Amino acid sequence: MVALGYFVVAEDVRAVLRYAVPGADVRGEPGGGGFGGGGLSFYGSAVAADDKIYIPSRTSGVFVLAADSEFKLLACNKFEGDESRFDGTPAISDGAIFLRSNEYLYCIGLK
Repeated sequence: MVALGYFVVAEDVRAVLRYAVPGADVRGEPGGGGFGGGGLSFYGSAVAADDKIYIPSRTSGVFVLAADSEFKLLACNKFEGDESRFDGTPAISDGAIFLRSNEYLYCIGLK
């Protein structure tokens, strides 16, 4: 994915989060697909909108980064009560982001 002229891939996210998020349990090797081992694993692709990069992890929430030349973690959002995996890539349409877990489909946006 390219955001503001920067190329972002899950392997880069894993490396950045390893150093930038205190206590982050980032496991897996580049190109490993995020299977097994627990910790932060990524399966869906990152998407960008509104100068932000949204990166869904399988079980640790959706990381929101500023699409900027400097690393800035804006948020990490989890859906309480949904302990299933998030294996899909988010979709963005008409100002809303759609996220799919193995149990539910979420639409987040302004009414």
